[in-house]
Amino acid sequence: MVEQKPEEAFNSLRDNIPLYIIILLITIGCESSFKNFDDGLINMQIELQDFSEKSIVRKEEILEN
Repeated sequence: MVEQKPEEAFNSLRDNIPLYIIILLITIGCESSFKNFDDGLINMQIELQDFSEKSIVRKEEILEN
């Protein structure tokens, strides 16, 4: 394994800080996006269940008349 002097390792790390920040921001953005997507799916599922229940009630009303 190639060993670096501490100064070289620190310089390499310091040079890559913008890259690390960009990766961190992308990761946070993706997590937020997926959370919003999941919340949206849950809300749509609830709306679909409500619609289904209302449809069943309406169908029964129509069949009774």
